[in-house]
Amino acid sequence: LYNLEKNGQIQEMQSIYELETKDKTIKLLEQENVITNQRRASDRLLLIYLLICIALLSALILVLWRIRIIQAKANSSLAFTNKAIEQQKEEIEVQAESLQQLNLLKSKLFSVISHDLRGPLSNLLGLLELYSNKVMSQSEFIAVSEKLKTNLTVTQRTLENLLQWSLSQMEGIKTEFKPIEIHLLLNDVTNLLKETATEKNIFIETTSTEQLHVSIDPDQIQLVLRNLIHNAIKFSKPNSKILLSATPEGKHCKVSVIDFGVGMTEEEISLVTKDGFHFSKSGTKQEKGTGLGLVLCKEFIQRHGGSLLIKSTAGGTTEISFTLPRHLN
Repeated sequence: LYNLEKNGQIQEMQSIYELETKDKTIKLLEQENVITNQRRASDRLLLIYLLICIALLSALILVLWRIRIIQAKANSSLAFTNKAIEQQKEEIEVQAESLQQLNLLKSKLFSVISHDLRGPLSNLLGLLELYSNKVMSQSEFIAVSEKLKTNLTVTQRTLENLLQWSLSQMEGIKTEFKPIEIHLLLNDVTNLLKETATEKNIFIETTSTEQLHVSIDPDQIQLVLRNLIHNAIKFSKPNSKILLSATPEGKHCKVSVIDFGVGMTEEEISLVTKDGFHFSKSGTKQEKGTGLGLVLCKEFIQRHGGSLLIKSTAGGTTEISFTLPRHLN
């Protein structure tokens, strides 16, 4: 009985010990649970803080990116504006230089033209006054009028060139392309200038006979041919000839005017072919000119997509040529 009682007491004490141990374990677990919850709460707060920081950083990056794009667009727009301003500045400078050259050309032309026009008109007026006052006989009038006729022909050509040049500077000339056989145009111009050539006993010969149809403005090219052939007559020696030719060169037609006169130096060729510059010198019989005809020739040839080419030697042969677009069926 005693042993049973002692065993019961021992078991009771063990139960109490185990119960107290469980209570302590429960309390420890509760404390650990509290600590774990606190850690979770801290981790949750830290995560929220990190997410907020990431969101703010992303927003900042987005804002900086947008600012960079806006700045890049602004720089691109500014660069485009600067480029446009530079182009406008260059265009203005080119226009200013062209206007200055045009003003110089206009001043020189009008100073020369006013002198050249005043002389023949004054001579004509004086001749008519002498004839009307019966100071001059009919035979004397006829003799003087032949020379005056030549001067008036040159004056008429000068006025025609001046009118065409004025219209071209005011953009009043329109180039209207039409198909035409080039030799018909050469023959028309030759017939117009035959009398002028005959006065110096110069023979105008067309060396090519092949039919070539070109697409041109007939009035403009006729003016070019008149000026070139007239210059060839002007600088040809008496009792010589002028050769005209029109030969095919692929999709173009090459027109050449060759004379056997005084020729040109390299410096003169450079002055003649220079844009915006007019050059003139006296002919073999001291014929005068303004140089305006060559200015018109260069402009009208450029309108047809060609350029004026000159091959010459001082005191020798001169060949002036240009190309025209062919009319191909």
